[in-house]
Amino acid sequence: MRRALRGTARRIGMLLALTAGCSVCVGGGGRDPDAELPFPLAEGTSWTYEVTHLTDLGRRGALVTASWIAGLEVAERLAVPEGLVALLTARAGGFRILHSDGADQAELRALAEDLPRRGEPRGFLARGRALYSLPAWGWDAGRKSLTPEFAGLLDRTWPRLVFPLEPGASWAERALGPGAAGSDRSSWVVKGREVLHLKALGEVETSVVECVSPGGVARVHFAEGIGIVCEEFAGCCSRSGERRELVAFSCPVPPGSTGDERHAWR
Repeated sequence: MRRALRGTARRIGMLLALTAGCSVCVGGGGRDPDAELPFPLAEGTSWTYEVTHLTDLGRRGALVTASWIAGLEVAERLAVPEGLVALLTARAGGFRILHSDGADQAELRALAEDLPRRGEPRGFLARGRALYSLPAWGWDAGRKSLTPEFAGLLDRTWPRLVFPLEPGASWAERALGPGAAGSDRSSWVVKGREVLHLKALGEVETSVVECVSPGGVARVHFAEGIGIVCEEFAGCCSRSGERRELVAFSCPVPPGSTGDERHAWR
């Protein structure tokens, strides 16, 4: 079961990287001076999500539905020769089992321990108009630089997200790192625009990006001025799935702005 969870973590973790990267501070400020991506990468920007996760235990039809609150915050950003790195801090809390069918207590305890903290990226790397997920093994905290292993792989893979998100745009992503299979590819397509109704935000116009990977299909809803407001994943070989919906967002107001120190909504 833990192996299955780690596999789901790799598929969902890449979407968390997009959450951190695809965001524009509301209230002005223009482009970030350190990157060509069309949004600022301010330290202190944070996103909080309500997560609902369905786990298929793979035997006897056992299913568990759980929920928790997950947050990401830009803790630090640094210029490196390869581009701009934004390091993240992740938090999780409020884990609850909503429904259990066929799972024993040991399995429920394992889920409570593993699910809220699985697959969170160390940060992301912005190179021009492309965004890469930065895994823990790709960052040397002592040297404050990319590891040679990660830097050496950058030119042999496609990024996770490419701006602008024009309908019909597409790209491919190849898995990186130890144990990654050469055939482990994900295909991304910008499907178009869609108005989405969210409990905390109401109606919002989004760009919809669909990702097809060996593990399943994900749909990401990106809203200008905020970032990813909703994402859904459905496994292809099991009934496992996940939905994340944004419930709080906060971004520092650019220097020179008047008013409150932070722009936030909840």
